[in-house]
Amino acid sequence: MAGLTQLQTLALSRNRLVAVPSAMTCLGQLSRLDLSCNQIESLPSSFAQLQQLVWLDLSSNRLETLPGAIAQLTRLCELYISDNRMTGLPAVLRQLKRLVMLNVADNPLAIPTEILEKIYEPSTILSHGAWMG
Repeated sequence: MAGLTQLQTLALSRNRLVAVPSAMTCLGQLSRLDLSCNQIESLPSSFAQLQQLVWLDLSSNRLETLPGAIAQLTRLCELYISDNRMTGLPAVLRQLKRLVMLNVADNPLAIPTEILEKIYEPSTILSHGAWMG
């Protein structure tokens, strides 16, 4: 991947990945990344180097949380984390000021509604989780 420095879109869905390829961090122009339908359990802190991302699909993996490094993705507008193992939304999502689409459907969520009110005005939040009031 080292020679693909101008790559803007990368789809790696359904590849049985258990980790994010470390070579991906050299893709500094990447704006759309699809890692859905894999077996990824965590994201490395080096993921923060993908600062041009505006669209990220991590759905249908084995994620229990998102790392603090995701706050570095300040251009992120759409985040898909449905069908994972998340029981709560990480506070780091509040730092994603441009986030307008957040899909958290099919996670075992139990989130007090006041937490959702603190997220920076996303236009859409999708979920089929167990909301608490």
